[in-house]
Amino acid sequence: MSEPQLLDPRRSAAAHATRAIGTQRQGVLVGLVAVLPLLGAGCIGGSLATSTGPRVRGLWSVAAEQHAHVGEEVLFDFVLTRPMDRRPLDPVGIADYCVLQIGEARRIAKPDFDGHFRFSHTLTDQSAGSRIKAIATAYRAVGHQDLAAIAADSAALDGAVDDVDQKQAADSVRLVIYQAKIDLTIPKTASPLDPASGRIQIRKADGSVTSVYQDRPNRRGFTITGAADGGYTISYPPRGDELNPTGTTDIEFTVYDQNARRHALSRKLATP
Repeated sequence: MSEPQLLDPRRSAAAHATRAIGTQRQGVLVGLVAVLPLLGAGCIGGSLATSTGPRVRGLWSVAAEQHAHVGEEVLFDFVLTRPMDRRPLDPVGIADYCVLQIGEARRIAKPDFDGHFRFSHTLTDQSAGSRIKAIATAYRAVGHQDLAAIAADSAALDGAVDDVDQKQAADSVRLVIYQAKIDLTIPKTASPLDPASGRIQIRKADGSVTSVYQDRPNRRGFTITGAADGGYTISYPPRGDELNPTGTTDIEFTVYDQNARRHALSRKLATP
């Protein structure tokens, strides 16, 4: 595994995206073929980043250990890096595809137009407190390209990696799975609360809002219990897609009492 960085290795992606894909890319291929003997499989580095955290800046994290919520869809981005300065390296002529192994699941991707290998995986089979390792390995196909023929969104690959395909670079991160919990307290009110009128609103950074109501047999929601001092405790375990992957998520709870008086609470829920 390459030494983890705390700076965003995707800083040059915009430059890759703006270049022409025709004759310029062919020129890159010619240049890479010329230097391939100098690079060698053991000299090329790799960098695996995710959309979860912790992040120092930007949209990606390359920390060796990261936190991800139960049920969260995690995006992965793998790039080849130069042996000397670890800057992103165009994979043309070096690597034809990349395999992401995360737990028992595998994903495969070919390089995008900007030279990145991208994956996504939803953490539906992990529980809070578990740890899972994600390993990305780039290969150069030699002979029959067995894995390259499989769809990029394949949930699992049949058989082992083709022996003749050459491993070029790899990197990994370890995900620590957690479950956030919304706990709110309302002091004693003059009139009893009406739990059916309660609503939790979860606001994400992208502007989306999730509304959560009282838990029922046919509807997942919050629970409200009375405290010894006459107050109330509201609890709700949010889903992974209801929260920002890092930073904080805005939480607001409103409820009416039996005299139609409105009560409101606002909180920021921290996410790693």
